[in-house]
Amino acid sequence: MVQLFDSAARHIDRMPGSHPKIFLNEILQENIVSDLITTKGFRPDVVQILTVHSAKGLQFKRVFVAGVQEGIWPNLKERSTLLGAERLVERVRHSEEQSVAGLQRITADSLAQDERRLFHVATTRATDQLHLTAVTREDSSPSTYFYESLASKQYEVKKFGDVRALTSSALVASLRRALSGPESEKAASLLKTLQEADIASADPDNWLGSRPITIDAPLFGEDELIPLSPSAAESFEKCGLKWLLERNGGSNGDSTAQLLGSVIHEYARLKVEGTDITDEVLQQSLIDAWPLINDSAGWINRAHLTRAQKMLARFAKYHRESSNAVEGVELTFEFTLGRAKIRGSIDRLEVDSDGKYFVVDFKTGKAITKKEAQENLQLACYQLAVVLNSFEKKFDEPEVSGSHLVFLGHETEKIAALARDPIDVPQVQDKLEAIAISMAASSFIARENEFCGMCPVKTSCPVHLEGKSVIG
Repeated sequence: MVQLFDSAARHIDRMPGSHPKIFLNEILQENIVSDLITTKGFRPDVVQILTVHSAKGLQFKRVFVAGVQEGIWPNLKERSTLLGAERLVERVRHSEEQSVAGLQRITADSLAQDERRLFHVATTRATDQLHLTAVTREDSSPSTYFYESLASKQYEVKKFGDVRALTSSALVASLRRALSGPESEKAASLLKTLQEADIASADPDNWLGSRPITIDAPLFGEDELIPLSPSAAESFEKCGLKWLLERNGGSNGDSTAQLLGSVIHEYARLKVEGTDITDEVLQQSLIDAWPLINDSAGWINRAHLTRAQKMLARFAKYHRESSNAVEGVELTFEFTLGRAKIRGSIDRLEVDSDGKYFVVDFKTGKAITKKEAQENLQLACYQLAVVLNSFEKKFDEPEVSGSHLVFLGHETEKIAALARDPIDVPQVQDKLEAIAISMAASSFIARENEFCGMCPVKTSCPVHLEGKSVIG
C-alpha cells in the first residue's frame, strides 16, 4: 500500500494535473517480476543495478554507489519492528536477563556494524573506478560514510552546482528559460512534445500572463459603504490577500484559542455586570464548560485548562487592582468615515481620576512589543470610537487619556499591560479611510509578515511555496 502511494506521488510529479485514469492504466500495465530462485545469466554489455547483498562476490570495472545520504548510509532504522525479531536474536545471543532498553542498545550497535560492513562491500566491488555520489539540500545531507571516504584522500572530488530536479515541472521551467536563448527552436519543439503528452505546464495557454484576467470588477461598488471592523483593518494592513481569502471562506473556523478568548471575554463581562458573582463561581463555571471549549485529552487537556484558569485569575486580579471606575464592558459602536462603515466593540471602558476615558482590550494570545502596542490599529480604532462618541449611550464631551492591551495569557506575576498614547485623530481617520478604499479594490497584495507561518490560506498565497501554483 505504501509503495502504491509512493508511485502515485511520483506520477503526479511527472504528470501534474493528469486524470487518475492515466495513473491506474499505468499501474495495470506494469509487469512486476517475481523473485527467482535461480540466478539469471550474466550480461557484460548492460549496466547492472544491484542491491549490495546481491553484489557480494562480484567485480565490475566501474561501480557507482549513488545517494550516499545520511539516513540511507547507514540506515539505522530498526527492522522487524512488528515481531521484534532482531531483539529476539540478541536475547538468545546474550543473557536473558538483559532489559528491553539494553537489548535495544545491543541491536542498534549490531545494526550499525552491519551497515558499515555493507558499505565496505559496496565500495570494494570496483576494479578500475569507484564513484560515490551525494547531494546537499534543505532536507538531506551527505552521510558520515561519505565524509569519511573524502577524508581518506583516495578519491578525486568533483562539486556540481544546482542540479535540476527530475520532474516535469522542473524540465518545463528549464525549457521555458531556454526559449530566450540560442536554442529556442529546440526548446520550443521539446515543449510541444511535452504538451502533446498531456503535460499541462508545457502548454503556453497555462503560463502566467497568457490568459486574460477573468474579472477586474472592484469588490465593492462606488456607491456602496465598506464594512470595516478594527480587527479587519489590522488584518488588512498586515496582508490584504489573507484578509480577502479569510473574508470569503478561507478561515478554519473557530479554533480552541478563539473559543477560549470568547469565553474569557464573556466572563470578564459577567464579573462587572453581575456584582454578586465571585471569582470561585467563575472558575467553577469554566471547569464545567471546558469540555465544550477544548476536546483534547489527558495531560494536554489538563495543561490547557490550568492555563485558562490562570488567565481568568489574572483578569480577576486586574479587576480588583484597577484604580479606575468601569464605565462599561463590551460596548458596541458604529460610525462612518467616508466610504467606511466601522463597527466593533470595546472590551472595557474605564474612567480615570481626571474624568477621562481609558480603553482596555484584553488579549489571551502572546504579548507584543511596546512599539507594536503604540502602533496598534485596533486600539486606535477604539480610541477614535470614544472621541467620536459613537456608542448607543452618549457621553458628555468624551476625552481619551489613552488605552492599553492587557495580556492575560502572559506567564508573569505582574499583569502584562502595554499602553498606547492618545491618538492623532485626523491621522487615524485618514488611515482607516485609505484601508477601506483599498478593501474595495479589484486586486489585493500578499505581504510576508511574522504571522505567515500560522496562515490558514498559505496554499493560495504566491508568497509561499505551497501556494506558488496559483501563479503557474
